[in-house]
Amino acid sequence: MRGCRPLTPAEAEAMYHAYTGRYRLRDQALHVLCLTTGLRVSEALSLRVGDVVKKGRIVRRVRVVRANTKRAMAGRTIDLAAPARAAIQRQVEWLLANGFLGRDQFLFRSQKGDRPISRAEAWHIFTVAAQAAGIDEDMGAIGTHSWRKTFAEQVNRHFISLLMAGELINPMLETSRALGHKSMDSTEKYLSYNTSASQSALRHLEEIHGYGMA
Repeated sequence: MRGCRPLTPAEAEAMYHAYTGRYRLRDQALHVLCLTTGLRVSEALSLRVGDVVKKGRIVRRVRVVRANTKRAMAGRTIDLAAPARAAIQRQVEWLLANGFLGRDQFLFRSQKGDRPISRAEAWHIFTVAAQAAGIDEDMGAIGTHSWRKTFAEQVNRHFISLLMAGELINPMLETSRALGHKSMDSTEKYLSYNTSASQSALRHLEEIHGYGMA
Protein backbone atom coordinates (compact mmCIF):
# COMPACT_ATOMS: atom_id res chain seq x y z
CA MET A 1 0.00 0.00 0.00
CA ARG A 2 1.64 3.20 -1.19
CA GLY A 3 2.03 5.83 1.53
CA CYS A 4 1.85 3.48 4.51
CA ARG A 5 3.81 4.62 7.54
CA PRO A 6 5.93 2.39 9.77
CA LEU A 7 4.67 1.23 13.15
CA THR A 8 6.29 2.31 16.38
CA PRO A 9 7.66 -0.50 18.61
CA ALA A 10 4.75 0.10 21.02
CA GLU A 11 2.20 -0.14 18.19
CA ALA A 12 3.80 -3.34 16.87
CA GLU A 13 3.61 -4.95 20.30
CA ALA A 14 0.02 -3.81 20.86
CA MET A 15 -1.00 -5.33 17.52
CA TYR A 16 0.74 -8.62 18.36
CA HIS A 17 -1.45 -8.99 21.44
CA ALA A 18 -4.58 -7.86 19.55
CA TYR A 19 -4.75 -10.89 17.24
CA THR A 20 -7.48 -13.23 18.47
CA GLY A 21 -9.54 -16.24 17.48
CA ARG A 22 -8.81 -19.66 16.02
CA TYR A 23 -6.03 -18.34 13.77
CA ARG A 24 -4.32 -16.15 16.36
CA LEU A 25 -1.01 -18.05 16.21
CA ARG A 26 -0.95 -17.86 12.40
CA ASP A 27 -1.59 -14.12 12.42
CA GLN A 28 0.97 -13.47 15.15
CA ALA A 29 3.56 -15.50 13.23
CA LEU A 30 2.95 -13.49 10.05
CA HIS A 31 3.17 -10.24 12.04
CA VAL A 32 6.49 -11.06 13.71
CA LEU A 33 7.98 -12.65 10.59
CA CYS A 34 7.36 -9.59 8.42
CA LEU A 35 8.53 -7.16 11.11
CA THR A 36 11.84 -8.94 11.67
CA THR A 37 12.71 -9.92 8.10
CA GLY A 38 11.32 -7.15 5.91
CA LEU A 39 9.69 -9.74 3.66
CA ARG A 40 6.94 -8.49 1.40
CA VAL A 41 3.56 -9.93 2.37
CA SER A 42 3.40 -11.91 -0.88
CA GLU A 43 6.81 -13.45 -0.12
CA ALA A 44 5.80 -14.41 3.42
CA LEU A 45 2.49 -15.91 2.31
CA SER A 46 4.27 -18.12 -0.24
CA LEU A 47 6.13 -20.03 2.47
CA ARG A 48 5.35 -23.68 3.09
CA VAL A 49 6.12 -25.82 6.12
CA GLY A 50 9.00 -27.46 4.23
CA ASP A 51 10.63 -24.06 3.75
CA VAL A 52 10.87 -23.36 7.47
CA VAL A 53 11.25 -26.85 8.97
CA LYS A 54 14.34 -28.95 8.30
CA LYS A 55 15.09 -32.18 10.18
CA GLY A 56 12.30 -31.43 12.63
CA ARG A 57 13.54 -27.96 13.58
CA ILE A 58 12.75 -24.41 12.56
CA VAL A 59 15.50 -23.14 10.28
CA ARG A 60 17.61 -20.10 11.12
CA ARG A 61 17.69 -18.96 7.49
CA VAL A 62 14.89 -19.34 4.97
CA ARG A 63 15.17 -19.26 1.20
CA VAL A 64 12.53 -17.26 -0.70
CA VAL A 65 12.38 -18.75 -4.18
CA ARG A 66 12.67 -16.71 -7.35
CA ALA A 67 9.04 -17.13 -8.42
CA ASN A 68 7.92 -15.38 -5.24
CA THR A 69 10.25 -12.39 -5.27
CA LYS A 70 9.32 -9.06 -6.82
CA ARG A 71 10.96 -8.68 -10.24
CA ALA A 72 14.01 -10.55 -8.95
CA MET A 73 16.45 -12.56 -11.07
CA ALA A 74 17.09 -15.01 -8.24
CA GLY A 75 15.80 -15.94 -4.80
CA ARG A 76 17.19 -14.56 -1.59
CA THR A 77 17.98 -15.99 1.80
CA ILE A 78 16.59 -14.33 4.94
CA ASP A 79 17.81 -14.67 8.53
CA LEU A 80 15.06 -15.54 11.01
CA ALA A 81 15.25 -13.75 14.35
CA ALA A 82 14.48 -15.75 17.49
CA PRO A 83 10.97 -14.24 17.96
CA ALA A 84 10.07 -15.19 14.38
CA ARG A 85 11.34 -18.75 14.85
CA ALA A 86 9.36 -19.08 18.08
CA ALA A 87 6.16 -17.78 16.45
CA ILE A 88 6.63 -20.06 13.44
CA GLN A 89 7.21 -23.03 15.75
CA ARG A 90 3.86 -22.38 17.45
CA GLN A 91 2.11 -22.08 14.09
CA VAL A 92 3.65 -25.32 12.79
CA GLU A 93 2.58 -27.12 15.97
CA TRP A 94 -0.96 -25.76 15.48
CA LEU A 95 -1.05 -27.03 11.90
CA LEU A 96 0.06 -30.49 13.03
CA ALA A 97 -2.43 -30.56 15.90
CA ASN A 98 -5.27 -29.71 13.53
CA GLY A 99 -4.41 -32.33 10.93
CA PHE A 100 -2.78 -30.07 8.35
CA LEU A 101 0.26 -32.25 7.76
CA GLY A 102 3.02 -32.32 5.21
CA ARG A 103 5.95 -30.26 4.01
CA ASP A 104 3.87 -28.81 1.17
CA GLN A 105 1.32 -27.35 3.57
CA PHE A 106 1.21 -23.55 3.42
CA LEU A 107 2.55 -22.02 6.61
CA PHE A 108 -0.11 -19.31 6.62
CA ARG A 109 -3.01 -21.54 5.63
CA SER A 110 -6.34 -19.90 4.85
CA GLN A 111 -9.50 -20.98 6.60
CA LYS A 112 -11.01 -21.16 3.11
CA GLY A 113 -9.10 -24.26 2.07
CA ASP A 114 -5.77 -25.65 0.98
CA ARG A 115 -4.14 -22.36 0.04
CA PRO A 116 -2.43 -19.50 1.86
CA ILE A 117 -4.37 -16.47 2.95
CA SER A 118 -4.51 -13.85 0.22
CA ARG A 119 -3.00 -10.39 0.44
CA ALA A 120 -6.53 -9.03 0.80
CA GLU A 121 -7.17 -11.38 3.72
CA ALA A 122 -3.85 -10.37 5.28
CA TRP A 123 -4.84 -6.71 4.95
CA HIS A 124 -8.18 -7.40 6.66
CA ILE A 125 -6.47 -9.29 9.50
CA PHE A 126 -3.96 -6.45 9.92
CA THR A 127 -6.67 -3.79 9.91
CA VAL A 128 -8.84 -5.54 12.50
CA ALA A 129 -5.86 -6.00 14.83
CA ALA A 130 -4.74 -2.39 14.37
CA GLN A 131 -8.21 -1.15 15.27
CA ALA A 132 -8.38 -3.45 18.29
CA ALA A 133 -4.97 -2.17 19.40
CA GLY A 134 -6.22 1.41 19.17
CA ILE A 135 -3.63 2.51 16.63
CA ASP A 136 -4.22 6.06 15.48
CA GLU A 137 -4.33 6.39 11.69
CA ASP A 138 -4.35 10.17 12.06
CA MET A 139 -0.58 9.78 12.41
CA GLY A 140 -0.49 8.32 8.88
CA ALA A 141 -2.04 5.50 6.87
CA ILE A 142 -1.21 1.94 7.85
CA GLY A 143 -1.51 -1.41 6.11
CA THR A 144 0.38 -4.65 5.65
CA HIS A 145 3.21 -2.73 3.93
CA SER A 146 3.73 -1.00 7.28
CA TRP A 147 5.45 -4.21 8.41
CA ARG A 148 8.16 -3.85 5.77
CA LYS A 149 8.49 -0.11 6.35
CA THR A 150 8.85 -0.72 10.09
CA PHE A 151 11.67 -3.16 9.40
CA ALA A 152 13.35 -0.65 7.07
CA GLU A 153 13.19 2.18 9.57
CA GLN A 154 14.40 0.11 12.51
CA VAL A 155 17.39 -1.45 10.75
CA ASN A 156 18.36 1.89 9.19
CA ARG A 157 18.35 3.58 12.60
CA HIS A 158 20.48 0.76 13.94
CA PHE A 159 23.00 1.01 11.12
CA ILE A 160 23.21 4.77 11.67
CA SER A 161 23.95 4.17 15.35
CA LEU A 162 26.75 1.77 14.36
CA LEU A 163 28.23 4.37 12.03
CA MET A 164 28.13 6.98 14.79
CA ALA A 165 29.86 4.50 17.09
CA GLY A 166 32.74 4.21 14.63
CA GLU A 167 31.77 1.24 12.46
CA LEU A 168 32.89 1.61 8.82
CA ILE A 169 29.51 0.95 7.21
CA ASN A 170 27.12 2.72 4.85
CA PRO A 171 23.71 2.72 6.62
CA MET A 172 21.71 3.26 3.43
CA LEU A 173 23.58 0.51 1.57
CA GLU A 174 23.17 -1.95 4.44
CA THR A 175 19.45 -1.13 4.72
CA SER A 176 19.04 -1.61 0.97
CA ARG A 177 20.70 -5.01 1.20
CA ALA A 178 18.51 -6.01 4.14
CA LEU A 179 15.41 -5.14 2.11
CA GLY A 180 16.64 -7.00 -0.97
CA HIS A 181 16.50 -3.85 -3.09
CA LYS A 182 18.39 -3.59 -6.37
CA SER A 183 18.73 0.16 -6.00
CA MET A 184 19.18 2.49 -3.03
CA ASP A 185 16.67 4.81 -4.72
CA SER A 186 13.96 2.31 -3.73
CA THR A 187 15.30 2.24 -0.18
CA GLU A 188 15.15 6.00 0.14
CA LYS A 189 11.43 5.87 -0.63
CA TYR A 190 10.95 3.50 2.30
CA LEU A 191 12.71 5.93 4.62
CA SER A 192 10.80 9.04 3.60
CA TYR A 193 9.25 9.12 7.07
CA ASN A 194 10.50 11.01 10.04
CA THR A 195 26.93 -9.39 7.21
CA SER A 196 28.40 -8.52 10.73
CA ALA A 197 26.22 -5.45 10.34
CA SER A 198 23.25 -7.61 9.32
CA GLN A 199 23.76 -9.94 12.28
CA SER A 200 23.97 -6.95 14.61
CA ALA A 201 20.68 -5.65 13.22
CA LEU A 202 19.16 -9.10 13.78
CA ARG A 203 20.09 -8.97 17.48
CA HIS A 204 18.61 -5.47 17.66
CA LEU A 205 15.30 -6.68 16.19
CA GLU A 206 15.23 -9.59 18.64
CA GLU A 207 15.39 -7.12 21.53
CA ILE A 208 12.60 -4.98 20.12
CA HIS A 209 10.28 -7.88 19.28
CA GLY A 210 11.18 -10.19 22.16
CA TYR A 211 7.49 -10.31 23.10
CA GLY A 212 7.07 -12.69 20.15
CA MET A 213 8.84 -15.40 22.14
CA ALA A 214 5.86 -15.78 24.45
